[in-house]
Amino acid sequence: LLIPWPGYASVADPEQALEFISAEGTGRLDHGFPAAIRSAWALASLEVFAQAGWDWVHERGTALAATLADMLAERGHEVQPRGRSTLVSWRDDDCEATSGRLGENGVVVRFLPGRGLVRASVGAWNDESDLKRLVGLLG
Repeated sequence: LLIPWPGYASVADPEQALEFISAEGTGRLDHGFPAAIRSAWALASLEVFAQAGWDWVHERGTALAATLADMLAERGHEVQPRGRSTLVSWRDDDCEATSGRLGENGVVVRFLPGRGLVRASVGAWNDESDLKRLVGLLG
């Protein structure tokens, strides 16, 4: 069978997704779309954001991301150039370990394989205490 909607779940190694070697067995058909029952929460969250106002949601996320970038730089971390975005990446000597350690402490970030970077995604649902916690755990 052809893989109709390839995604991270359908590849053998998600860290090498651009090479697109499909997973073995039926795993290669996983498309990553949530089941209908789980879509209800997504629709409810969109309604909450709409009530808050989309302009506020976008402004809040980008402003918090800029604050995080400043906080990291002030602590001596090499923050990567960024535009008006909710993503903040910084250089790390052992990104995979840092990502794992932060995850064990309830802070979800992503490491970018082969780039030496850790990346945080900040949103309107975050607050300043989340940023302080992340930076504090980095040391």
